[in-house]
Amino acid sequence: MKSKKYSGNKYSNFVLILISLIILSIALLILIYSNIGNGNKLGIKDSSIVGEWKYFASSIDNNFYKEDLNDDQYINLKKDGSASFKITREIKDATWSELRNGASINYGNREINLYKEDNVLIYKKDEKSIYFVKNNENSKYKDEILSKIEDTEKRDQNIIVSEIDKKDTKSLNGKWYRFAYENKDGLTEISQDEISENDGLFIDNKKLIENRNGKSTKGTLKFNKEDKIIEVSQDKKDGIILQMDEILVFIKNDESNYYLKDYKDTKLMDEFLDKLKEQKGENNG
Repeated sequence: MKSKKYSGNKYSNFVLILISLIILSIALLILIYSNIGNGNKLGIKDSSIVGEWKYFASSIDNNFYKEDLNDDQYINLKKDGSASFKITREIKDATWSELRNGASINYGNREINLYKEDNVLIYKKDEKSIYFVKNNENSKYKDEILSKIEDTEKRDQNIIVSEIDKKDTKSLNGKWYRFAYENKDGLTEISQDEISENDGLFIDNKKLIENRNGKSTKGTLKFNKEDKIIEVSQDKKDGIILQMDEILVFIKNDESNYYLKDYKDTKLMDEFLDKLKEQKGENNG
């Protein structure tokens, strides 16, 4: 009889444990369902990252731009973990999860990471960065980027490449004297005493002769309508010629050579070199 009573108690304890587990499971399911209903499926802690972010700027290296063609780019991060974005030409649907300093978007087998800095969302690919912001949100970082856009525009305007007249290239004809050159070692100026007729370009119609230390090399010129440049074919190596007002730039073999017709015009040389140094941050005042 005692053995039967002991078995009955053991069975009752098992039933109580089973009921407790069932109640605990139900409570857990209710909690999960409640979180999903409240849009916290991903456990989002930074609610400020949720919403629609619109493009306002991009940068390559240290140059910042505002391209009107990209104004329709956006990233929309929703509370339920779904997302849509347009960074290239197509709108894509995706899912996303929160990172410590941004978000990770997953679509197909791909993943892109976004970084958040002072109310600005940043997408980086190689050397290019694209910047997004939500409407009416203040950001010192956004203001800093906009000021850098102005700096880039001013820097690009320091030296303006003028269009070479495709109908009349006579302005190119004649002797051009090299007064400076630039390569991986930096900018080198040629003094007045060193400028000579044996260090320059001679252009006649569509023919080009380059003189270096008494040696001449012939070449041909071809106008590129699309890029508004003169293409140079010389010694089986290609180069280009750009015209910057009264300055001619011959770019070949990763070296830029600067020429002008009147090598005694030191004022023009100095003004051009000052602008070039300022553009490259080499001007010491």
